[in-house]
Amino acid sequence: MTITKNEMNAFHEQGYAVLDSIIAPELLRSLQGMYDHMFAEKRGRKDGNQFDLAGQDADGEEARIPQILNPSRYETSFRPLADTCLQIGRALLGEEAVLMEDHAILKPVGCTQETPWHQDEAYWDAMKHYTAMSIWVPLQDVPQEAGCLHFVPKSHRLSVLPHQPIGDDSRVHGLELAPNVYDCSHAQACPLTVGSATVHWCRTLHYAGENTVNEARRAYIANIGLPPQVRTEQRVFAWLEKQRTARQARIEKGTV
Repeated sequence: MTITKNEMNAFHEQGYAVLDSIIAPELLRSLQGMYDHMFAEKRGRKDGNQFDLAGQDADGEEARIPQILNPSRYETSFRPLADTCLQIGRALLGEEAVLMEDHAILKPVGCTQETPWHQDEAYWDAMKHYTAMSIWVPLQDVPQEAGCLHFVPKSHRLSVLPHQPIGDDSRVHGLELAPNVYDCSHAQACPLTVGSATVHWCRTLHYAGENTVNEARRAYIANIGLPPQVRTEQRVFAWLEKQRTARQARIEKGTV
């Protein structure tokens, strides 16, 4: 596993990079069956770690974009992939970098739900300072028609912009950039072949389209960062405070 000088420069200068042939395709393909099985079983739901990213997540309702947090906790077969992502993270951020979290996001065949424009840091603790990134690894080829990622170059230099729950619905877990706060029209699409990955800073604006191909889009994401520091100045993410999701309700009721 090596990262080229051009890839490293792109990450630091543009806020994202495509890493070509960074992970063995055989490893990724071998995980497809287990990945699908985890989602079929809704693994982690009783812990609050499986839920709908883009819908209201009611029990018995089909998820628009199903997600599982910490899949490597539930299936040891994902740990080598998590370890590889950590190596990539340390190559870019330094040896003090740690795996903050990993997650799996599935876009089934025929998924018409987009993943709206957002910054990852908008989901995190407003009173912490992060030096962190996300590594996005598909388990199969991802052309643009399957929902590859798009990035806005140099947007990692922005502050955390105003967000809202998707559709401005406080019952939805996923976030989207608030209307008319930033022009994302100059974004770049990053289709990938299996074995490649993208990496982006936690403030880089990114988006993924719907899946119109005849194969599920299986993505594994690792959040890698230096240990976060407590901020001295007050910061509030109003969009998180307004959310009232079914997942939060299950946690509060002790039913997860």
